[in-house]
Formats: sequence, C-alpha cells, structure tokens
Amino acid sequence: MDRLNDTCLKCGEGTYAESSIHDDMDGLLHCTVCNQEVGRHSDDLDIIFGIKKLVDIEPRIEMVTSEAMTSTPKKLKATWNAEKSGVDIMNQMLKRTEKFEQSKKFRYVGFWYCEEMQEGPNPLDFVDSSFDKAKRAILVEYLENGQDHEQWRGFSGCRICGCLNGTKDLTDGEYVWPEGYAHYVKEHNVLPPPAFVRKILWAAMLKESEEIETNGTL
Repeated sequence: MDRLNDTCLKCGEGTYAESSIHDDMDGLLHCTVCNQEVGRHSDDLDIIFGIKKLVDIEPRIEMVTSEAMTSTPKKLKATWNAEKSGVDIMNQMLKRTEKFEQSKKFRYVGFWYCEEMQEGPNPLDFVDSSFDKAKRAILVEYLENGQDHEQWRGFSGCRICGCLNGTKDLTDGEYVWPEGYAHYVKEHNVLPPPAFVRKILWAAMLKESEEIETNGTL
C-alpha cells in the first residue's frame, strides 16, 4: 500500500509526502503539517504513542512496570476496545522490545551521520589512503559477503558521492554493517575500526591456512 498523499494518522490535517531526496531513497514520507515519519510502502499501521485516535482502533495499554519497554517484553499486556479488526499493536511492541534486546549483542559499524537524526560519525573522518591495497581488498570481500541481518524499505545514499548504496544490513554474527559499507572501503578508502580490521584479516589468514592444509600446496 502506497501512503503517498494519504491523510496523516497523527494530526488528521496534513498528508504524507516526500520532504527530501533522502525520503525517496529511504522509502519514507513525512506529514506536511506535523512532520510525522512513516514508511511509504506498508500494510502495517505505525505505532504512535500519545495519540487517542488511530483510525478506528483505541488500544488501552497497561504498563505493568515503568521499565517494561526497556527490559523485558513479558511484562507488557494490553486490552482492546475496537469496533473493527486492526493491527495487533501489542504484538508489534513486544517484537520491537525483543529486537532491542537482541541488538545488544551486536557491534554496529559504518552507520554514518543522518540529517533526519542529526547524529552519527562522518565517513570522511575514517579515510586512510595509505592502507595496504591487498588487505583492503580482503576487507571489501568480507564486507560484501556478510549474512543478511535486516532489510529496509528504500536505498541508502552514499554520504560521500551520493550514489544509491544498499537496502539492507549485513552481519557476521558479531558486527553489523550497512550493505553499502564495502563501497566506502573500496571507492573512498574508508577504513573500518582497528578491531574489526584485525578480525577480518585474521579470518582470512585462517581460511588461507585451511586451504593450504586441504590442498597440500601454497
């Protein structure tokens, strides 16, 4: 479902529209009146706290403890009073809380400054053109072959050259990075954090040693 030009569910006055080129790349829309952000293509209603009316659904959410949303989802419960069926907002809240708990085990790299969030590092601060080219190629190959971690709606734009640069996050089970992180390393000489570099090069060395043992040749 495309929400472009739909009436805002928060204020009921504005409509959803693209507010910048980033909205187009990231698949987002913003209300023309209250600036509420939503995904452009979604069949789910956004979770909006502090709003009494959300279409025809009026959830009554009881917080068992004030720490429920930041500690454990099992302490949340909700009752419903709706004239028609709708999205199970409580289940979405529980899933988001579980996802937050799971995210604590990962180390995130390559997530750059975002104008919408007004925070994050600048990739230009991590440029190192002197780094060994052969080792850089190993980094690029590793970053391009991570496992899928999360898929996003729309493209991320390169913060340096502006090209469309990936639609998902990748992981190796410890680190999580944007799909386009390899582009920064390959095309703009951006260097990952030292600990991550050491891990990648060590993994490459172990892989090479295993291949030598298997094939019996250098």
